[in-house]
Amino acid sequence: MPDQNQKHKLLILLTIVIALGAAIFVVIRQMPGKFQSFEYEKVFDSPAQDARIGKVTKRITLEGFHPHQFSVGQWQAQTVIALSNRSAIHIIDTDCKIITSITIDTEPTAIKMIGPAESPRLITAANNKLQIIGLEKNDLIFSLDIPNDKALISSITANDNYIYAADAQAKCIWQINLPLNEELKDYDPDGTTICPLGTKQFVLPSAHFEIKTAINGTDIWAANTGNHRLDKYSPDIAEPTDSWGHPSFQPDGFAGCCNPASFTILADGKFVTAEKGNVQVKLFSESGRYMSLIVDRRDFLRPEAFKTMIFPMVDSIPSEPDSIYILDTTTESILVVDIQ
Repeated sequence: MPDQNQKHKLLILLTIVIALGAAIFVVIRQMPGKFQSFEYEKVFDSPAQDARIGKVTKRITLEGFHPHQFSVGQWQAQTVIALSNRSAIHIIDTDCKIITSITIDTEPTAIKMIGPAESPRLITAANNKLQIIGLEKNDLIFSLDIPNDKALISSITANDNYIYAADAQAKCIWQINLPLNEELKDYDPDGTTICPLGTKQFVLPSAHFEIKTAINGTDIWAANTGNHRLDKYSPDIAEPTDSWGHPSFQPDGFAGCCNPASFTILADGKFVTAEKGNVQVKLFSESGRYMSLIVDRRDFLRPEAFKTMIFPMVDSIPSEPDSIYILDTTTESILVVDIQ
C-alpha cells in the first residue's frame, strides 16, 4: 500500500496532467488550421447567397478520370483541359471528350499547358524530372533533371525565356533558362542553367506550393503558405520583390496551416484564391485587396463547410478573362465559373 506521501504526490501529478491537458485543449481551439476542423462550419460561415459574385455556368463530370492535377489551355481555338492521374494524362474539351491521351510510367506531381494555341505543349514533372511534350504528336520534345534528387515539384509555370518549378521538398523555385519560343529540338540540356529562387523565404507546412506567371509575363507569384501570403519574384532575384496577404479568419486573410493552397491570376491582374479546409474561392485586387467571395461550399454541392482535407484547385486562361476553372477532386468534377 502506498503511504500518504505517495498518495499526495500522485494526486499532485494527476492535477498537473489535467491542468496541462486543459491548457493544450484551449490553445488548440484557438489555433487556425487542421486542429480546428470542427470549428470551420461556424468560423467560415459564408455571407448571404447574393454576396457571391461567381456564377457556375457548367459542371464537367470527370467520373472515371480520377484526376490529381489539371491545367487549362487553348488548342485550335477551343478551350481544353489537361488532367493527370496515376496512369495517363488526358487532354479533354469542355464537354469531357478526350482529344488525346498520353500514357505515363510515373504519376506527375505537376502539369502545365503552354502555347502556342496552334500546337500546344505540356510540361510535366515527376520526381526531379521535367519533360516537355508536344500534344499534336505526343512526342517528347525536351527532358531535364532538377538538381535535387529528392525534388517534389508541386507546380510549374513559364514565360518566353524561363520555366519555373516549385520544389516543395527543397522549399525553393527552380529557374530554368529555356526559351520556349524556340523549337527546342536542338537545345542542349547540358547548357541549361538552373538556379534556385527564394531558398530562405518559404514556410511550407505541407506540399501545397503553387506558382503562377504574373500579368506582366515576366515575374512570377508564389504561394508562401505557412506565412499566409503570396510573394512575387523577378528573374534572377533570390528574394521577393513584393508580397501581400496575412493570417486571419476574416475574408481578407487566410487561415489554416497552409493557405492559399491554390491560386490563379486573371487577365486583368486580379487574383483568385482557394484554401485548404475552407471551401471558399475569393477575389483579390492586383495589390492584394480583398474584393469579394466568388463561390463557396454551396456551389460545390457540399452542405458541410469542412468535409475533407481536399481543396479545390483553380486555373484560368487569358482568352477567357472573366472565367475560372475549379477542379474538385472530392466529387471528381470541374466547375466553370463566370465572375459577374
